[in-house]
Amino acid sequence: MLPGWFAWYPMAGDQAIFETYQDWGNGGGAGYNPYARTDHSYICLQTNQEVATNLKKVSSTGKRTRYEGMANAITIVSGNLYLTDKEILEEKSTRVVDLLSAKLEKDTTLAQYTSDITAQMEKAITIAEQYTGEDYSDWRDKKILLASEDLCRNDFNNEIAVFDDSILIAENRAEAYSLLTYFILEDRSLSWQRKNSSIISNCLLDQYFEADPSDTLQELIESLERRIEFETGDVDCNSEVTKKENEDLVLQDFLEVAKRCLSEKKAETFLQRLVAYERNPKLYESDEAFLRTISEM
Repeated sequence: MLPGWFAWYPMAGDQAIFETYQDWGNGGGAGYNPYARTDHSYICLQTNQEVATNLKKVSSTGKRTRYEGMANAITIVSGNLYLTDKEILEEKSTRVVDLLSAKLEKDTTLAQYTSDITAQMEKAITIAEQYTGEDYSDWRDKKILLASEDLCRNDFNNEIAVFDDSILIAENRAEAYSLLTYFILEDRSLSWQRKNSSIISNCLLDQYFEADPSDTLQELIESLERRIEFETGDVDCNSEVTKKENEDLVLQDFLEVAKRCLSEKKAETFLQRLVAYERNPKLYESDEAFLRTISEM
């Protein structure tokens, strides 16, 4: 498997292969960099076996198969492949879904499995649109490349990646949380600002995006309250105590505003503002400035 974000020919050198994600409040973790891309160009690929790739298959002669297309990355997966055309699966669409090592359960057809994956991605994209307030209609036309769970095993932020022409997904990770986390962390130059925001670093640990914004906000509030209670007193020196006290004060103010917005049925607007802040902490001078803004909603 060669994910499109892995730095290999024709991608230019000097790419960050691995990232240390310090954005999370628990110190973060490490993961591959899923944002590396080559220049958008016309790419030709010739293989001696059938593969799943973001490029379009244009010819097959003997053992040689040729793929071509405009792209900003090349993803290649091989092995126990199911290459499925949705039109063959009795759907009026020419969109292609390539599946690698699909875990078909007993009495589950490939058509049903493909339909389920497509439905999961549709739900994830719809929820992403809801929490960002943006239109991702073009994502629904991208080819889906499904990889094994090894893609994200023991790593951060490697469940999903969106390319110009395709979406690469680790199996069982076609969900809104993975998609929005990938999107929130995309600008890696802002990692330090996220880490130093008490609101962002803690919310990234506890937010799970549901279809109902009220459910999402209720769960976030409860998780943050548990975190504050659990971590109280879990510090070793005066400077850390002061830092923890200041962080708790900010989070308490955040929770107060969040609870008010929840009771006033403004959960969706509140969470849209929060996601925008997580994506770009420079929108506000500080957590306090963010709180002042959303307090006026």
